[in-house]
Amino acid sequence: MSVELGDQVSKAPLEIAPPAGDAHDAAAWAERERAIAEVGALRAAAVDAIERIRATRDDLAAISARIERAHAERLRRRELAKDELPLAMESRKLGERLDEIERLFWWSPSEPGIRPETDAWSKLYRVYDALVTTWDPPGEPLREYQRQARNRLGAALDAWNGFEAKELAEFRSRVETEKVELLPQREPIRIP
Repeated sequence: MSVELGDQVSKAPLEIAPPAGDAHDAAAWAERERAIAEVGALRAAAVDAIERIRATRDDLAAISARIERAHAERLRRRELAKDELPLAMESRKLGERLDEIERLFWWSPSEPGIRPETDAWSKLYRVYDALVTTWDPPGEPLREYQRQARNRLGAALDAWNGFEAKELAEFRSRVETEKVELLPQREPIRIP
């Protein structure tokens, strides 16, 4: 630690002591720190997955909108119904599936009503809150709850990774085959 007053500087090593009356040894502190770091890493993985899900939902909406724009004239004249656009319809169904998967991770604040605490984020938050509101290392009940939160996140990640590897990959392939362009090159508009 360094203290400065005017031109004078004083330096001395600083050791932070545990709270008064604390009976924990270095191993107990290390166990607490390890548990907090692990929950932090699990929460980071959950956030990454939620961000990917939300970005995928935006991409699906853009693809669906692009398909509908490509057929806008026929849709306007009622020569074609939205349900007759297979990729657009499939995009909407994938969006519904994304909603189900997202709820495994968390319930969005935009969802109305009381949210059940069955998602991975709720479990991780409860463990993190229990860890940081005490100086004690995690006991067996908290370690068990942490294992359950890890398992819940693992199941949610398995669902997301499976969806991304299979259903989304198949849809991506069909979009490429159909040559759905988000920024198509068009002929200039001329005065008639």
